[in-house]
Amino acid sequence: MLTATITEIDLTNVTVTLTGPEDNPLTFKARDPANLKKVQVGDLVDITYSEALAIAVRPVNKKK
Repeated sequence: MLTATITEIDLTNVTVTLTGPEDNPLTFKARDPANLKKVQVGDLVDITYSEALAIAVRPVNKKK
C-alpha cells in the first residue's frame, strides 16, 4: 500500500494524478467517475496498485 497526494483531477478524461513519497507523479483512470467528485487536490489517499512488464525471449540465429 502507498499513501499519495492528489495533485490533479481531470473530470473530462476521468483521471486522477497522484504524487507518491518519492515525488513521482502517476496518473490513473478512475473506475467510477463519481469517486472523483468525492476528493480534492491536496487530499491524501491510500492506494494499492500493480504494474506489469512483458518481455519476449528469442534465440539468436547463429551463422557459421
